[in-house]
Parts: sequence; C-alpha cells; structure tokens
Amino acid sequence: LIRKIEKAQTGQLQISFRHRSDESDIETVAIDQIIANVGYRPDRSLYEELQIHECYASGGPIKLAAALLGETSADCLSQSGQSAETLVNPEPNFFILGAKSYGRDSRFLLKIGHQQIRNVFSLISQTGQTKEEVSTAKAGES
Repeated sequence: LIRKIEKAQTGQLQISFRHRSDESDIETVAIDQIIANVGYRPDRSLYEELQIHECYASGGPIKLAAALLGETSADCLSQSGQSAETLVNPEPNFFILGAKSYGRDSRFLLKIGHQQIRNVFSLISQTGQTKEEVSTAKAGES
C-alpha cells in the first residue's frame, strides 16, 4: 500500500509503500513517471448522431456485444471472428470495426480487426449492398 509520494530534487518521484504481509517494512523507490491504465472508452463522437444501437455494458455495437457475451472462453487468444452480420447497424452502410467495435471489452486482437475488415468487404461485394438493404428491398417487393 502506498504511504507517500514525493517529488525529489532530481525530478523523480519517490514512492514509499509497505507490503501487505509486513506492515513495519516500508520501502522507498525512485521512479520517473506513473502511468495509470484506468480503463478505456472509445471516442464515439464521429457517429454519435447516427443510428447505432450500443450495448449499455460495453459501449460496443449491440449485435457484436451480444455475440461476444455468448463466448465462454476467458482466453482472448482462443476467440474466433464473428460473422459480418454482427457488424451491421441500423445506420445504412456504416460499420464500426477494430478496437472501437469491442467498446470497453479488452479482448480485442488485431487479427480480429483484420477479419472484420475482410467480412465487411465480403458482405458489401456480394451484392453491392449490405444484407440489411437487400432484405429490406426483398420485403418491399412482396
């Protein structure tokens, strides 16, 4: 547990702390800086006015967030990419890809981002439209 943080004349920070196991043993270390990794929230200002359904828990798109919540493995290396349909939003032709698509979920890997890009390009190139637009057009024909 940290007891004291002081700035030394050298410009370094001196941190005094004690170990949980021995309250009488106080140790002091000199460091250059403290990095606080306190969480991540993606910047959604680019699309905040668009029709994007987001998961209240993760901040990611709801279809992908629901698919990720269904995964049972805690090992992020064992995850597989989700289908392109999980990346479709109510906003036509707008996809959230990469780390931003996972919201605050820390399991994102670059290989998943690359797979997302391939999936979306495949989805668009199938018909020149998104599957949602195709299904809407077919429903209108009936």
